[in-house]
Amino acid sequence: MSFIKDHGNRTIAYFWDSFSRIPEGKGTIQFFDKFFSFEPKDVKDHRLLFLSNFYSPDLAITKNEPSHFDLSYVASYDDRLNTLEKILTSLSPLDLKTNINIIATRFPGAKNKSEKNITWFTDVLPRKETIRIMSESNVLLDIAQPRQEGLSFRIFEAMKLEKKIITTNRSVVAYDFYNPKNIFVWENENTIPARDFFTTPYSTLPVEVFNRYSLQKWITTIFE
Repeated sequence: MSFIKDHGNRTIAYFWDSFSRIPEGKGTIQFFDKFFSFEPKDVKDHRLLFLSNFYSPDLAITKNEPSHFDLSYVASYDDRLNTLEKILTSLSPLDLKTNINIIATRFPGAKNKSEKNITWFTDVLPRKETIRIMSESNVLLDIAQPRQEGLSFRIFEAMKLEKKIITTNRSVVAYDFYNPKNIFVWENENTIPARDFFTTPYSTLPVEVFNRYSLQKWITTIFE
């Protein structure tokens, strides 16, 4: 990858996966003048620059439109399915109205699986459709990839849409926007939110905190 430095006056990288999941990434650090990562452990171990993901400007709050679901989830088909099933089982006593969507583009036979209350897609969902699904729910669900502590885009999408979120990523409690009124950390079958988590209003973040995670701020940080 030395051709990168040979053809650029300034080289910058941003890694939105962990080295534990993509170990080859470690070998590319030397070829960049600045190397950002959203993974706290990799930042510490390899002396990288930390930068989280962000929310994009195409997300818009729809406060005047009623929510049709208590909980929604959109994700690719992978080994997180087992965790999803455990979460849905643990939440079943709350009698929630859910909208669970799994995209299985590489596994077309997955739509024939027996899991109940899941809508299967064999084509990639358009961005507008994913936003619509999120906008129609009071709470979003985020299941972290195994061996990853960096926060997914879903956390920041929830922030922009002013939606509460249930996440399996425990590292979220270390961020300045963490508020247990908005974010519930699911650890196991014995940790479920109260029913009013799905019905009480979102607790608005301070403007300075909210703006810190915009795409505009992310771009400014990358190129400063």
